Amino acid sequence: ARAYFNLGVIQAQDTKVSAMDRFARAAESFEKAAEIDADFPQVQASLGIARFNARQFEQAIAPLTRALAASPADANLKRMLATAWLDTQAWEKAAAALNDDPELARDPSLQFGRGLALLRSGRVREAEKVLADLASREEESAAAHALLGEARFELGRYAEAIAPLERALQLKPDEAVTH
Repeated sequence: ARAYFNLGVIQAQDTKVSAMDRFARAAESFEKAAEIDADFPQVQASLGIARFNARQFEQAIAPLTRALAASPADANLKRMLATAWLDTQAWEKAAAALNDDPELARDPSLQFGRGLALLRSGRVREAEKVLADLASREEESAAAHALLGEARFELGRYAEAIAPLERALQLKPDEAVTH
């Protein structure tokens, strides 16, 4: 397990290949280490982080979950897990993970992720509050305005949905907002 783990660490640092490739290769080595000894120190976190950095979000969820169970105070692991859940459309889990993030009030990307997760999980009123606050502070965020308009539309507040949707289109007229 130690040899595979060390190989994974080295592969993750190999700048001669693209980041996606190096993390994918590292993940394979960490996976082998975890198969030999699932409790090897830092193997679950390393595997989850490597899968995450290789943009293999679905495969990152299990090791990140195990790593977070071992280190529940690790906010970075929790953020990665929340992002993986966002990517895989596990909206309720993502919203819950982001709900008590210590950086939530200061980080617009976390607020956006939480607003998106709340909206997609059907918690539209909560999402509208988060997205209205975000859109008021992030004037240039077309995505925040578009989601705010969508939330207000879903709440049946059609007249109030117009302004944020128009703002989104002003900022990014060529980008379609999809579900």
